[in-house]
Amino acid sequence: NLLKPAAPEPLPKSGFTLSFGDMDIPFLVKTSSRAKRLILRLNSTKPGFVITRPKRVSLKAVQQFALEHKSWIIDQYKNQRPQNPFKDGSEFPLYDEKITIKNTPDTLRGLVRLEEGNLIIPGDISHVHRKTVNFLKAYIRKDISEAARVKAKVIGKTIKRIRIADQKTRWGSCSSRGTLSFSCRLIFTPHYVVDYVVAHEVAHMIHMNHGADFWSLCDELCDGDHMDKARRWLKKNGDKVMRYKMTI
Repeated sequence: NLLKPAAPEPLPKSGFTLSFGDMDIPFLVKTSSRAKRLILRLNSTKPGFVITRPKRVSLKAVQQFALEHKSWIIDQYKNQRPQNPFKDGSEFPLYDEKITIKNTPDTLRGLVRLEEGNLIIPGDISHVHRKTVNFLKAYIRKDISEAARVKAKVIGKTIKRIRIADQKTRWGSCSSRGTLSFSCRLIFTPHYVVDYVVAHEVAHMIHMNHGADFWSLCDELCDGDHMDKARRWLKKNGDKVMRYKMTI
């Protein structure tokens, strides 16, 4: 049994590397007290994979788990893309709309703005990436903050703080102190997905678990019957939104 409890041995900070043919594939291993099983996913910041293990699953079991998924790992690794910075002409989805970046270097002043499917970035071309990231983070912060506060009011709760960050392992989280955190990468998902993630975290303000009452409330807080559809979208397309570089 791969998940048979065993005393955890110290893991090297760099994880481990497995050789598949002519490919040496790196694996980062994380240990989680909340994990109930081994979880394998693409590393969102660099080539390779991340395996999250429950506390008492051995490194040997982790490596065996990776070997059992050899075919999937090889296919994903070949197609894995590095994070791409934004530049003039870059295209990306903003919710349900396809956006193209257009730099106007002759216009030194002016605000970044959306205009007929284009994100207009005035000023020197060297600032395109930074200005794009700042615009997208402010955009998603405004939308999520408004939606979260409306949903929190429905259940009679007050949000203490809303945090938007480039979270790599969660779309959102809710602390016991009333802070809701969300991934800025939700800007690249459809509107109904954002709505579901916001409903999910607001529901946690009452139910800090994933029991039947939680899912019932989460469904009620969604603006439409799309909870299951949103969850399927994230499972199928979640890795795609990691291709965009959201750091400056």
